[in-house]
Amino acid sequence: MSESVRILLVDDDEDDFLLTREMIREADRPFVMEWASSYGAGAREIEEGRYDVYLIDYRLGQGETVWIWCEKPSPRSVRRL
Repeated sequence: MSESVRILLVDDDEDDFLLTREMIREADRPFVMEWASSYGAGAREIEEGRYDVYLIDYRLGQGETVWIWCEKPSPRSVRRL
């Protein structure tokens, strides 16, 4: 069996997390999905670089998502899509 893909969703709306997790469950690949509910929590998680995929809400209460990448870049290579 293949290794689980580790996904972090950064979004201030828990309903978006739940809906996204359900959609991803339909994929034919094991995954672990976790949720960061704020800009600060997401920035800390990105800085640690523990995930394979980062799904980030474009607008979080504290600022636009693009600033997370500028302030807290991942120590690993990150592709922005």
